[in-house]
Amino acid sequence: MIKLFIALMFLPIFKMNDNIKSGIFIWNNTTIEVPLNADLTPYLDIPYASLAEGYEDNSIWYEKNGVNYTFVSTINTSIVKSYKLYFRVHSPKYKKSSTVEITIKIVDNVPPKIIKMNPVEVPVGIKSIDYKKSISYEDNYDSLADLTLIVMDEHVNLNRVGSYPVWIKLVDLSLNETISEITVEVKDYLNPTVTEIKNPVLNIGEDLNLMTFYSIQDNYTVSLEINIDDSLVDYTSVGKYPFSIQVVDSSGNSTVYESFVEIMDNEAPLIFFSSGSQSIVLDTFFDPKSIILKVSDNHSKLTKEDVIIETDLDTKTVGYYDVVYTLMDHSNNKSEYIIELSVVDKEKPSVSSNKLLSSTVDIDLLKGVTCIDNTGFCEIRLVEHNIEDEEGIYQALYLVVDKYGNHTYHTRTIEIQKGITTSTNSPSYGAVIILGLSVLGILYFGLSYYMKRKQH
Repeated sequence: MIKLFIALMFLPIFKMNDNIKSGIFIWNNTTIEVPLNADLTPYLDIPYASLAEGYEDNSIWYEKNGVNYTFVSTINTSIVKSYKLYFRVHSPKYKKSSTVEITIKIVDNVPPKIIKMNPVEVPVGIKSIDYKKSISYEDNYDSLADLTLIVMDEHVNLNRVGSYPVWIKLVDLSLNETISEITVEVKDYLNPTVTEIKNPVLNIGEDLNLMTFYSIQDNYTVSLEINIDDSLVDYTSVGKYPFSIQVVDSSGNSTVYESFVEIMDNEAPLIFFSSGSQSIVLDTFFDPKSIILKVSDNHSKLTKEDVIIETDLDTKTVGYYDVVYTLMDHSNNKSEYIIELSVVDKEKPSVSSNKLLSSTVDIDLLKGVTCIDNTGFCEIRLVEHNIEDEEGIYQALYLVVDKYGNHTYHTRTIEIQKGITTSTNSPSYGAVIILGLSVLGILYFGLSYYMKRKQH
């Protein structure tokens, strides 16, 4: 329908001059248009008859009312309609007459009238616009219901704030039309919203990140202007402080949100140590506090003396021990560190031996070597020797180890002299022989006694 009206706007208007030949007469303008509510009388002179070529009569006359029972009085120019009226022409000279049907069209040539057009303001995001609410119009003949309102607003973007021109075409039943321009303002009326997600609680010295605690949104604007008034907030002191958030969208709509931020000390104190572990020499004094370099806290003033130490450390016993260091600040934030201490034995065992004199290489090289250690235990191991079956001075190398791996190397001198009485022929060696013979004698008499009892 809209395309049809647009096409009709550009069609030229033709007025038909219809000519009808009847006998010696030629009728002209047999169809006439009479404007609505116009006086019909002057329009009745528009249709006329002329004589064909070769004929001439200055006395011709017309009958324009009552011919063929059609009467001028039946034509009402206040109603758009077509009427039939017969005209008759007479030629006294040629005694000829001609009757023709005249079409009289009562037409409406007055376009509709737009009385008032108010600028249209709508909220952004609306689905459609009812333009009739902003326009008043009328027509000289047709009722409002018979008028067609065509809106040309294809380029209006209801999802984007802005000012858009819109063309309004008003068409009546006679296709008379009026075109006018109206302005459509797409506006954002809604204020941004601020919603608290959770109570804003900050640690001392921490910045207030709004997006962590608040949801800030707008129906249209993506990049909002956000201003925080936190002039009353002391971020370095524990307490509850008021502050405000102002949010402004691109249309100037503003929201101010009043809130409170609580500053708390949630950070535990710190203890710094000279090392993460410590070795202590057996039987030496050790103060567990000596490895504390310093203590620090974000709010409270603390010293090394505030550190509480718990341990089962025994420096007289080799082993591993845990020392628990606990430090609490004035906000009851507690930190705990566990340092591993080890008590170690680093004292080497001592070893001594006498010079060994022998006439043979078949000797006990461990005999006569003694060791002493602070732990009460040490082990003597013969590592190597260079003794040969010839007279001479030789050496034996010993390794003495305690139970914790501390060790000492010892070198012993050995002299081999052929033909001398060695330590193996000493009185102690004879005593061993006598003891052996005594044992054999006891075994013999015991066996004889057993055999005699068995015979009986």
